[in-house]
Amino acid sequence: MAEQSSPDEQKRDNSTVLWETIQTFSDEAQTAAKKKATELQFSFNRGTIPFEETLINLSRNRDLLIAAIEDSALPQLPLKIQNQLISDAKKISSQLNQLTNGIDSIVTLESAVDDLTATIWHSNLQNMSGEILGFHKKQNQLKTLETTLRDLTQRATNLQAKEESANRVIEQIDDGFKKTNSFIEEINKSATEISQRTAAVKDAEQRVNASLALVQEEEKSIAQSVASSRTSSAELDSQKIKAESILVDLEKSKADSGILVKSLSEFRQLTETQIGDLQTLQQAEYKALDQKSQTEIARLQAAATDATTNLTTIVGSTLKASVEQFGIESTALILKLDTAEAARELKATTSLKKTSEDFIAEATEIKDEFRKSFEAATAKSNLLLGENELKTKERFDELIKLEDVIREKIRLATNFQLFHAFQTRQMAIAEGKNLWRNALFGFVIFSFVLAVAFIIYLFVAHPTYDAAFYLKLSISFPLVYAIHFCSTEYSKERKLEEEYAFKGNIRSHWSLTENLLRR
Repeated sequence: MAEQSSPDEQKRDNSTVLWETIQTFSDEAQTAAKKKATELQFSFNRGTIPFEETLINLSRNRDLLIAAIEDSALPQLPLKIQNQLISDAKKISSQLNQLTNGIDSIVTLESAVDDLTATIWHSNLQNMSGEILGFHKKQNQLKTLETTLRDLTQRATNLQAKEESANRVIEQIDDGFKKTNSFIEEINKSATEISQRTAAVKDAEQRVNASLALVQEEEKSIAQSVASSRTSSAELDSQKIKAESILVDLEKSKADSGILVKSLSEFRQLTETQIGDLQTLQQAEYKALDQKSQTEIARLQAAATDATTNLTTIVGSTLKASVEQFGIESTALILKLDTAEAARELKATTSLKKTSEDFIAEATEIKDEFRKSFEAATAKSNLLLGENELKTKERFDELIKLEDVIREKIRLATNFQLFHAFQTRQMAIAEGKNLWRNALFGFVIFSFVLAVAFIIYLFVAHPTYDAAFYLKLSISFPLVYAIHFCSTEYSKERKLEEEYAFKGNIRSHWSLTENLLRR
């Protein structure tokens, strides 16, 4: 009879419904129903159970149910038996009401009362003592504790799964930290390289500044050279004019010297070509003029050669300055590109570093919050497990004590049952012994009377000792055997009675004997 898994509300409702129903079984209600049946002259002897006995059973069942409800024994019964008791009680209440209202329901009332009696006997409600009730209550409490323990075990399993998930999240966060640290190391390496390149750029800038100072000095020297070139150009123009006048003079003296005229013509052509070309051709004209003209032509050729040399120097200097300017501009452009690249890398590094720091801060905050939550949940779980373990241990100790008490009660009950069984067998054997003793006394008396009658017959009738006489005498042999058999059975029954009496006496004092033997 274990308590069902229904809520306390359902148990309380069953007790309340049954209590309200059995209140209709009062003695006044039974008296009123009986009085109404008597007035209407209903027959009380139609059923298999007398009507008075039915009322007695009804009162007894009502008292048993009231005691069971007051002792809280009803909730310990299975729900099916509880519902059956309520159903039988409602049937009886309905039949009593019908009988009180003048409807003949004596037979159905007897059947309903008999059903209620059978249900009570089936549930063993009449034998439910305080010890048995306490045992069932403790069993139900043990089931409740076992259910709670299973719930706690499931929660612990879920908590373990959450702990494993949290460990995985922490591992992922640690991996993120490692990746972030490696990324930060790469950024630091890039920053170191950028710093090195910045130092190199600064060195290049210093070299460029030094080169720029040299270029400025060269520009000053070029300006001076240009000024001197302009002076030489003016002298060249004056010499050209003089050369033209000399050519005029030479043309006048052409007739005097054909070879000189031809040479002068070639010189003229070479001079014009040299002037047009402004570089090497002019120098060749001055050389030809130096070879074929006179001292004036030689001085003119020297002057022209100096002018040409100065012009070549100016042109080379200008070309060198252009190349150096292009190099400076290229270096400046490269520097600008390097500066822009460095600024872009610095900006990207700064943004990445800030993002990484924000991520690390958020991850650290999340990790701290999770650690705090996990520690709080772990502490709460440990506290709850400790409390439940303490309560479970207390309940277990109580259960052990209760088991010891129940074991002692069962042992006492077993000793009493064995004593009762031995005593019952002893009484049954005593009855058999008395039966065989009476039979033995009867046969002895009968044989004595028969012997007296036979002796009287011998003295009175004087029979002859023939075959008929011995045949009559043989009739007493079964009687002798019956006396012997009754005597033997009487001795056997008496011996068995003594043995069972000894066993019952030993069993009734078995506790004291057991303790004495243990000592």
